[in-house]
Amino acid sequence: MAKPQLTEEDLRGKLKGTSLQRGVILFLLFTAAGFCLIFLLNRDLNVLESISYLRHVRSSFVPALISLMLLDWSLGAYRLYIFAHNVNPEVSFWDCFRANLANMFMGGVTPSQTGGGAAHLYILNRAGLPLSAGIASSVIAFLTTVMVLFLGAAASFWYFPALSFGKGSGFLRGSAPFIAFFVLLSALGVLAPVRVLQVFRLLLSPVRLLSRRTWGFLERGMDKLYEITQEYKGYMGLFLLRRTYIVLYSVILTGALYFNKFFIGYVVAEAMGLKVAFWPTVLVQVLVTFISYVAPSPGGSGIAELSSSYFMSNLIPVEATPAFAGMWRILTMYCAMAMGGFFLTQQLRRDYLKLSDRTNGPRTGGRGRRAPSP
Repeated sequence: MAKPQLTEEDLRGKLKGTSLQRGVILFLLFTAAGFCLIFLLNRDLNVLESISYLRHVRSSFVPALISLMLLDWSLGAYRLYIFAHNVNPEVSFWDCFRANLANMFMGGVTPSQTGGGAAHLYILNRAGLPLSAGIASSVIAFLTTVMVLFLGAAASFWYFPALSFGKGSGFLRGSAPFIAFFVLLSALGVLAPVRVLQVFRLLLSPVRLLSRRTWGFLERGMDKLYEITQEYKGYMGLFLLRRTYIVLYSVILTGALYFNKFFIGYVVAEAMGLKVAFWPTVLVQVLVTFISYVAPSPGGSGIAELSSSYFMSNLIPVEATPAFAGMWRILTMYCAMAMGGFFLTQQLRRDYLKLSDRTNGPRTGGRGRRAPSP
């Protein structure tokens, strides 16, 4: 079994309870603001009339919707599994399942979903995956995701050009800089990770003149990061050059994963009794996902609901759009975040108890027996 390279201190700072609580609160506030803006920007909308569309949901569609949601979670987990299991066969699918949902939770409570990586790296590392291997697979997964979303967005404009006009163009223009920044960062991470680290070290060098103690702390951190980067380069070479089939498999899985997310939108519309055309509905979900993927709000909250309502108003009655946006987000984000939060806090609690036992020694109850864990 590969020896974990990550101590509790390495990623725990990004997963503090207070930060999680703050992120959840911000996610809820942005989500509420998004739904409020839907009604404020469409003054003809009636809240009660919009909510009434939820009563039209046909119960016969519920098993299909739940199955598609579980398939979404499983495909995301399997995309992690093909990399993790290849490096360490003892990393199980269940570990990847928990890591995938923890990723969705932390992505949902951090700006532009930037915290998701820390969550799934933490869980996979505790399962035995080296941190450097996890980072390499995350970068590849991100690039394949962006490729699928770009191709999907291009198909949307080609098939349904009207979506790119009006408010829609504003949503898209706002997303483009974030997409470009993350793609550039990931490309540099693939092509020249050591160079990036050297530039980062050069930018921090003035700290040496201000405080030797602070510089010493930073230098030790940079040395450790350099060691991880060297291992990361090795894993990138392994995946991209010697085991290219895994990367190709990841592209196929990413396509299936996101098509399932888009297909959920179509099934939601059908479940609500809204007669919609298949491809236009799917392509609208492509654009909404593209926009919300790098939206600056936590997990795209607010922006995802608002853009979904706007784009879907081209296909369904405007009164139905808030209910549609809510149902789609429940199945593709809200439930996953709830489960991911449970798995992440469970892992953190378990590791905290282990760390306490190692630090303080066995706790004993009456008659010298070890007290049961709370």
